[in-house]
Amino acid sequence: MLSGVIDNSHKAGTDPLTGIKDLMPMSDKLKVMKYIHESRNDWGSLSTTFVWGNNAAVRGASSRKFVYADLHLTKGYGPEKEGNLARVLALILRQGRLIHKDGFTTDKQVGSWRHRHYIMCSQFTTALHIINDLRNNSTINFYHVEKSKRAPWWDTPLVAFTKRDEESSAIKQVYKKTGVSSCKVTHHRTHAIQLAGSEGLAPYQVATISKHITEKLTSAYMPEIDKQACKVMADFGKDEPYIVDYARVVLPREISYYMNLLLPRYPVWLREQKSRTGDKSTLAVQFLNEVLPYLVEVLLQGAIYFTKDFPDHPMSQYIIVSFFCFWIPGEYS
Repeated sequence: MLSGVIDNSHKAGTDPLTGIKDLMPMSDKLKVMKYIHESRNDWGSLSTTFVWGNNAAVRGASSRKFVYADLHLTKGYGPEKEGNLARVLALILRQGRLIHKDGFTTDKQVGSWRHRHYIMCSQFTTALHIINDLRNNSTINFYHVEKSKRAPWWDTPLVAFTKRDEESSAIKQVYKKTGVSSCKVTHHRTHAIQLAGSEGLAPYQVATISKHITEKLTSAYMPEIDKQACKVMADFGKDEPYIVDYARVVLPREISYYMNLLLPRYPVWLREQKSRTGDKSTLAVQFLNEVLPYLVEVLLQGAIYFTKDFPDHPMSQYIIVSFFCFWIPGEYS
């Protein structure tokens, strides 16, 4: 072998640029999301794994492991210290080697701020997906009869993909149809980490996204979610003002009104949870009283644009039919 030449004989015939890390331009990300919502029946699962990977460095394998019990609404990591924008929807990476690849010894959290582009927003995408799943789920309930076991609803999958091949096949089709290329197939977190580093975030800030630092002393005192990192992942420069107008839209009526319109079984779920055999866990209380109202609020803030951009989408049609009066200016003034 010639001096200085690397022996890659085990990769003979492989495209020399395969796997080379690169940033995916925002224009390409938007193109991917636009195609998913316009053309894919699996839009919910596919868009959810894509945005959480790009915005919070969630592994594809982890996305396929998340369940409803892993949803957590935090109230201190947002762009503002108090009020609506103090809230951030987070996903919990559970400890244990049998769940996530990293094999965390403690539970970890990842989250993201409302994105500059609503269609790339992890919060909005998750809201769109979960509200759609719940409206079509006639079996979910909030009882916890056998207290020594997990309540059945806890383990409702966040996405429908269960195997890597299912997800990789789907996203490969999207890339082919859109002409978008990616250095990774389902490992969208690569784009998140590359973006974070290229925008000048310090290694410890990148690590709050990737969760790569596992040493006990360091990891124990790192914030679960870094605010400056969240701003960068929302497509803002590190020192750029964070302004997302659609996240400040105020709904004309109380959130309970929209909850009952979009989730007709919501009052039933509340009664189930409060019943003698209901799920009295902190998780159930937060999910029903905080997470779901938050998701409905986020959904409607983005739906103003989504229903216009994707009028034929099943969720656009559902929202408009459910309460068309909401879109009539001055109707509730």
